[in-house]
Amino acid sequence: MNKRLSDAISRLSELPEERQDAIAALLLDYLDNEEADIALTPAQIAELDRRLKDNDFSGEDEANEFFDRLKA
Repeated sequence: MNKRLSDAISRLSELPEERQDAIAALLLDYLDNEEADIALTPAQIAELDRRLKDNDFSGEDEANEFFDRLKA
């Protein structure tokens, strides 16, 4: 166990049992879902929205034509 994790566990052990249970549940949920989709912060979502508005993307018809040409 690294020092940072050891320090965190030491601090957690000083908390009331109810808080320890809540934090343990969060940690176990994190470990169980490590491979799950990542949740973005509101700031990250706003940045993605801004960038998507600034770019010119192909429409569905243009994309379908492109992939149809690849199949031929």
